[in-house]
Amino acid sequence: MKMADLVHQNYHILPIINRFGIRLGFGDKMIMQICAEKNIDTDFFVEVVNVFLNDEYFPQENLQRFSVSSILGYLKKSHDFFINVKLDSIEKKINELIEHCCRDNSTKIELIKNFYIEYKNELIEHIKYEDEQIFPYVNKVLKAIDKNEKFESDDFSIEDYLENHTDVEEKLFDLKNLIIKYLQLPKEVEISNEILFELFDLEKDLQNHQNFEEKVLVPVVVKLEQELKSKN
Repeated sequence: MKMADLVHQNYHILPIINRFGIRLGFGDKMIMQICAEKNIDTDFFVEVVNVFLNDEYFPQENLQRFSVSSILGYLKKSHDFFINVKLDSIEKKINELIEHCCRDNSTKIELIKNFYIEYKNELIEHIKYEDEQIFPYVNKVLKAIDKNEKFESDDFSIEDYLENHTDVEEKLFDLKNLIIKYLQLPKEVEISNEILFELFDLEKDLQNHQNFEEKVLVPVVVKLEQELKSKN
């Protein structure tokens, strides 16, 4: 399949392919050709795309067969997208709504903005914890496996992370509800719709992201930890 045909099939896939370092201007090149040029595991790329396009599709066992490095790389790029693109885009639209709204709705929109800022900060903290604590731990496990070294876990296991994994989607659902049920905007309906589109996209993206962490990354790392314990 040509990469251009994939984008025509569903343009929502653009942020996903960008996370693999794929940018527009790829002409009529096939997916396999572009992946080869970018040193991307084609099978992993195709599975990630299929998961994103099909809500009912999540081949957990198959995804666990891919390299941990591929999985980590995709999760890290997703973090970069959430923080540097998506969250800022939503906030800009909310500020635009505040700028153009009538006085009757200004208080409600300010409340929505404050709610969003609280959610944004919570999500960023969640992401930073994973970037600074969990992903380095996984890399430490991989290094010990690769070099056949003794592993010091400091009494931490990836299952500890899973047990305390924060559900960041619940507050996002509440934010959408506030806008849908209580924000009456006869003049600024297009901007409010754009905000909702962005929030629904973010919610879907985050759910897929959480599935990759909990159903793919964690089980794979658990097996690696068990391998290290047997060696120690």
